[in-house]
Amino acid sequence: MNAGPSVHTGREPELMFLTWMTCIADRLEHAVTDEQFTAAQRSGVYLAVCGHEVAAQPMICPPGLRCRACLRRVVAVSDRPRQHLSWWSRWLAGGAR
Repeated sequence: MNAGPSVHTGREPELMFLTWMTCIADRLEHAVTDEQFTAAQRSGVYLAVCGHEVAAQPMICPPGLRCRACLRRVVAVSDRPRQHLSWWSRWLAGGAR
């Protein structure tokens, strides 16, 4: 799992961890938060940050193209300044520049 950028949830942005999963239905790779991944493990249908319900393809299959809506949402929020995090925290999260 990758340390991801913050994802907008209607509150102050916070650091979220994302997993990119390819959906069987549309063959696109969607960003799924760890919280959504954990919540949906029994059903096998995960809610992506773009709102798409992802029925994950087997992990032995190659990844699909990334969902543009997920990319826009993740990139738009990750470009916001993270003044509340120290340089060390950003570096640990993989966001040092």
